Amino acid sequence: MGPPAALFFGAAGATFRSSQVCSALRRLWRLGLPPAAALLQIASPFGLTAVAASPPHTTAKDQFGPLHSFVHRTLFMQHPSTYHTEKEPILVREFGRNMQAMILHTKAIEDAEERQAAIEHIVKLITNMYPDPQRSTEDYRIKIWSHILQICNYELEVDIPEEVPRKKEKIKPDAIPYPENNLRYRQYGRGIPQMIEKAIAMEDEDKKADFTRIIAAFMKQAYNKFNQGHATNELIADELHRLSKGELSISPKVYLDFLKPKYRRNNYYKKNNNYQKKRQYNNRR
Repeated sequence: MGPPAALFFGAAGATFRSSQVCSALRRLWRLGLPPAAALLQIASPFGLTAVAASPPHTTAKDQFGPLHSFVHRTLFMQHPSTYHTEKEPILVREFGRNMQAMILHTKAIEDAEERQAAIEHIVKLITNMYPDPQRSTEDYRIKIWSHILQICNYELEVDIPEEVPRKKEKIKPDAIPYPENNLRYRQYGRGIPQMIEKAIAMEDEDKKADFTRIIAAFMKQAYNKFNQGHATNELIADELHRLSKGELSISPKVYLDFLKPKYRRNNYYKKNNNYQKKRQYNNRR
């Protein structure tokens, strides 16, 4: 049995279900594992010797067909499975719990050459089992290496490609200052007071007057939306004078409704005449 199969059953085979083992054996058979010797060598990591040899077959379906009952009878009856809630959490759900067990088993191998060969077999196995057509092969291999290091908590002592980051950097973003809520005129928000401060700092009188008129128009529009009423120019001029502490002033006779749309959109226009035709037909009757 090749290295992928030995890793698979040596990692956590006693905790797998029979359907998972059969599915894994089928995938390993597609990778080139001869299934004739698989049934005899499955139980070897667990010290089981009473394994009946199956007659030689030609197709994978015939060879792996009786594997469900075989695994349940010889392996899982002696090594019962546990609930997933009692196991360690899955760090990369894309690979699953079985692949995580293989990676952690590889991490515990003492021989450096064997550990390097095992992790390379795992990378090939993941590439074939979970292909990603939207990525190039090299980019996908870097992603697989990154996930393997994440599962091992970046403590895997093997030769890693140069493009793969050796350690995950946790950068704490700067805290965003939360605005204060001591607004006296909530209907104007925070933008209009900032515009007023900018208008006070202007030196050009003509630009300052035009900008003040725009501020007053925004104030009138915001006041009408907040209070659901009609704001007069005298009210807006008085509040502008109060907000600017006497620095800005505007005449109540200035036109401030230029921000309103000129034409009101008619959303109730009937696009077809089905209703009128039906009404005419009913009148004829």
